[in-house]
Amino acid sequence: MRSSTNNPGTTGRQAGRPRSRQRQRGRHPTDLLTLIPCAAFLIRLPEGILEDVNPPFLDLLGRTAEGVLGKALPDLVAPPGREPLRDALERLASGDLDLLEQELSLPHPWGHRLYLEVRMAATSPTPHLPEGCVLGLVHNVTEQRLSEAALRTELRFLESIFEHIPVKIFVKDAETLRFLRLNRAAEAILGIPRREMIGKCDHDFFPGEEADAFTAKDREVLTTGKLVDIPEERIHTRDGERILHTQKIPIFDPSGRPLYLLGISEDITERCKAEQALRRSQEMFMATMEGMLDAFMLLSCLRDEAGQVQDFTLLNLNRRAEQLLGVSREGVRNQPLSQVFPVFEEEGLLAAYRDVFDQGMPKEQERWMSDAFPSPGWYYEQIVPWTDGVAVMLRDITERKQTEADLIFYAADLEAKSAAYEEQANQLSLTIHELEEARRQAEEALCQLEDANRKLKESQAQLVQAEKMASLGQLAAGVAHEINNPVGFVTSNLNTLHNYIETYHRLIDLYAELASSLPEPVLPDQRRLLQAIRDLDAEEDLTYIRHDIDMLVAESITGLHRVKEIVQGLKSFARIDEAEMQLADINENIEATLRVIWNELKYHCTVETHLNPLPPIPCYPGKLNQVFMNLLLNAAQAIPDHGVITIETKASDEEIIIRIADTGVGIPPENIPKLFTPFFTTKPVGKGTGLGLSISYGIIQQHHGRIEVESTVGEGTAFTIYLPLSRHASAS
Repeated sequence: MRSSTNNPGTTGRQAGRPRSRQRQRGRHPTDLLTLIPCAAFLIRLPEGILEDVNPPFLDLLGRTAEGVLGKALPDLVAPPGREPLRDALERLASGDLDLLEQELSLPHPWGHRLYLEVRMAATSPTPHLPEGCVLGLVHNVTEQRLSEAALRTELRFLESIFEHIPVKIFVKDAETLRFLRLNRAAEAILGIPRREMIGKCDHDFFPGEEADAFTAKDREVLTTGKLVDIPEERIHTRDGERILHTQKIPIFDPSGRPLYLLGISEDITERCKAEQALRRSQEMFMATMEGMLDAFMLLSCLRDEAGQVQDFTLLNLNRRAEQLLGVSREGVRNQPLSQVFPVFEEEGLLAAYRDVFDQGMPKEQERWMSDAFPSPGWYYEQIVPWTDGVAVMLRDITERKQTEADLIFYAADLEAKSAAYEEQANQLSLTIHELEEARRQAEEALCQLEDANRKLKESQAQLVQAEKMASLGQLAAGVAHEINNPVGFVTSNLNTLHNYIETYHRLIDLYAELASSLPEPVLPDQRRLLQAIRDLDAEEDLTYIRHDIDMLVAESITGLHRVKEIVQGLKSFARIDEAEMQLADINENIEATLRVIWNELKYHCTVETHLNPLPPIPCYPGKLNQVFMNLLLNAAQAIPDHGVITIETKASDEEIIIRIADTGVGIPPENIPKLFTPFFTTKPVGKGTGLGLSISYGIIQQHHGRIEVESTVGEGTAFTIYLPLSRHASAS
């Protein structure tokens, strides 16, 4: 940068000073420097002492003449450049260097750094310079160097962005469409190293039709000169097909001619798959919802400022719900339920929905809807919670209720008629015709009664299942009692037989001792008997028989003890219909249940028990045995080959905890909320009724306890039962 300052006084020479003899002989160097418009200095070699400087030089350095004259130029330079400058000055003085051109870095008094290009020639352009001195010209390149540094910084910044941005970026030559640059994300998406792609085109890596499509889009961008957006671009990479969102734009030179093609691609494969899966799931849900014969409503929570659920918003409802409620889904969608149907709040349905959502457990009930309801009558209602609301299913059961009432009426009427017919038969002498008519009417009544009984049984399957279990318990108790008596006297007889055999053993030992102590000579009859005894012993191996008899009796006694344990287990397991609670040890109940069903478990699994000591609790032992049996048999059936069932019990301050875990196939998350629903089962037809867990849930509720489920698909399932320790805790 040139300075416009032209003040000879800044050179340190005072005005009016007499000129030296040298100046009298010719032009003084100061006059020469003053005439030079750029920064210049006079330097003495080889030390580099500044003899004279002009004003532009002082302005450039931001110093005064007194601050620089008489000082060595290398001392003003920043340390990294001092020694190279001294070396160059010595070479210039010795004649080894004709022209010195060097860039110097000098600190400025204001704190910034100067970058100066200095030129000095060994041959002086003028003969008026002092001996040993050379002229130096200075060019300020500070702005250029700072611009270059800023440009390098910006390039490094852009390069870092280019390399680390998580989208594919590529640059192609506008004429050949060959790849010039690609970033790391491009390598990752394509699965091809950059070094393999540089200098090549799409046809070198992609199928022909695909590469043709890419090239056509490239040509379109270069021809139109505008950005082209491709929302979904399918591309075959080395790792399989991917879906990209691609944008391509041309880059022009100053004359407007396309130089490069810039492409930016985002991998949206997973997003597309997720969107497709979501659409499929929504379509399946809508198809299922619309195909239901029951009314279905999907409700979302509507909370107050404190976050409490006050109402529900109608997210969706099916065609049957539209018919039942007399509305269209477009007119009520996203509207508060209490505003659209005030009867839901008046009849207590809204409160029931809030309770189900707060408790997180599904609920089923039969409810009478008054005339305030759009379609009054009897309804079966099922409420299932979800993440932010509840799903409600309504089934009109008015006809079923009416049929049940009619059946009860018909049954009572038939019973009255039957009693009347019986009374008439006892009081009157009926004719054959009257008897036939009475028989026909009785048969019709019987058929009607049987039909009513059949319908009642179908609607009360769960109660029948419970009665079957009670009957099974009574049968088991009877069998146990009948087996117990003969087992008792057989055990007693075997013990007595064991004592008799001991007596025989002692007698045989005495006979053997007598035979060995007979004096010689032995009488012929005695010799014959002794020989017969020895022959029999050798033939039958009496020693083995004697040992085997003991083993047979011992094994028989052991077997009878096992039978007694099984019978005792049956008697304990059979206590299903107790009228009153009684104190029982849950560990003993579990052991009794294991003895009864062991034959079903041993082929499927190994049972590990960790039964910690438990205090007796008030309960119905037989009903709890039924719960344990259901959970253990379900666990065994859930194990495909051979696994492990773990039973653990422990007590806390207020309750006992029973945990039954298996290593089976596990339960899908969507099925867990429905596990305790009556008739819900995942077993094949004929393999399960869907009542086992429902009955078990009812028994635990009868004990004022709770049952929880944890399951992971492929790893197994665990049921945890909590029972209160005291009757007072149960009541509360």
